[in-house]
Amino acid sequence: MIKATVAAKKRKEDLKMLMIDTSNMDNDVKSWCVEQRAMILAESRAPPATQLTTTTPQATSTPAATATSSATLEEDPSTPVDDLAL
Repeated sequence: MIKATVAAKKRKEDLKMLMIDTSNMDNDVKSWCVEQRAMILAESRAPPATQLTTTTPQATSTPAATATSSATLEEDPSTPVDDLAL
């Protein structure tokens, strides 16, 4: 959330810099403003940096031992429940 706030503040400051009126400025200040505008515009035209994200796969299937043990009990109804070791 802090990164979003910093990014919003930078966009706001950049917009102010782009909208500033340089007609009544000294030549030194005016040239600095023009350079800043050029840097802001170059940053906005550049492609965004790609972020490297790592994701861990999540297990979505059930273990095979659980699936076969429940299937075996259902298929063979002659197995007494008392003999099964839990």
